[in-house]
Formats: sequence, structure tokens, C-alpha cells
Amino acid sequence: MLRRLCILAFILLSTLTTFAGKKTGVAITKLPTKTVEIKALLIPVPKQHCPNWAWAAVVEMMLARQDVTIKQTDWILRANAGELCIETTPDLEQIRRVVTRNYVQPDGSKIHIKGIVSPDATDVGYLVTSVRDQKPLMMLIGGRVLVLQGLDYDEYIYPNNQRMFEIVKMTLIDPFGGKPVVFDKATDDTSQIGGVFEVRVGPIEPFQD
Repeated sequence: MLRRLCILAFILLSTLTTFAGKKTGVAITKLPTKTVEIKALLIPVPKQHCPNWAWAAVVEMMLARQDVTIKQTDWILRANAGELCIETTPDLEQIRRVVTRNYVQPDGSKIHIKGIVSPDATDVGYLVTSVRDQKPLMMLIGGRVLVLQGLDYDEYIYPNNQRMFEIVKMTLIDPFGGKPVVFDKATDDTSQIGGVFEVRVGPIEPFQD
């Protein structure tokens, strides 16, 4: 009798150990690679071949797509003491401080322009949504001022319908012209991405200059 109980206990313990060792896998669905892009993305030619004139031209373009006209020269004069050529890599936080404030348009209407800085490109959903909505973003890659025109991305769906995005490839425009710049995640170093910048236009906000 004792022997039978010992055998039964051994079988039961083995069964429990087997079940404990199994992990329930989470089924994740990977969708086919998708592409989004901004059509007819035209950037004013920077008046000087310098990084600060590049960002000023990009800001002019981003605002023009929101029906606001502020020329690149105005941004340069606001950021500096004159029409200077600054060769160093632009500081996105400094640009944000220059851009963000209330403005009175030529027709007398008042608007608030807000600069938004993301320190990296880890929020792929933000990039995808912006391009899908035809809202160009300025990016610093390897110290260069570039504009995100399109990207290829993978999308993963979890059982709870949560979604995750992963960049495959980005296509960017250089304000100074030339062929589009292609950033391939498989071969390029993501640490070269120095940040993302956008401008948004909205109603005037109190206590702003």
C-alpha cells in the first residue's frame, strides 16, 4: 500500500512539474510592411548654405502647410543678431524657444505657434501618424537637418489589440537639394538620430509673448 502511495505521489509531482514548466505564449500578428509618404513636399531653398538657414527654411515650409507665412529670414533674425551663417549643428531646444510664442498675422488674426521636440525617434507611432497625416517633421541625423518625407514600417498587433510599430526604412529630404537620403534600420546607426522637431499652429494662448 505504501509503495502504491509513493508511486502515485511521484506521478502527481511529475505532472505538476511538467505543467509548471510550460509558458503560455502570446500570439502576436505581424502585418505586411506598409509605406506612408508625403506627396509633393517642397522646401524653400535656404538663402545660405548653412545649418541654421536649413532649419529656418524647414520651419517656413512647415508653417506654410498650415496657412501661416513667416519667411526663413524672419526666423534667422529672431534667432540671431543678423543674417548670420552658423555652421554648428542646430539645437532643437533653442529652435523650440525661438519659435514658440503668440503671433499677429498680417490680417490681424492672432495665433500661437508651438515648437515640439522629441529627443529621438523611438516613438515610431508618432512618426507614422505624422507622415500619414501629411505633416512633415524635421529630423537631425548625423548633424544634418533633414525632413522626413516617407517611411516603411512593420506593424504588430497583440491579442488585446495593442499595436506596436517598427521602422524599416525612412526617406528624408535635404533642404539643400540632391537625392533623397535613405535611412535603413538594418544598416544605419540609430544613435545618429539627434532628435525630431515639428511646429503646430493653434489659437492664441495667455501669458505668452
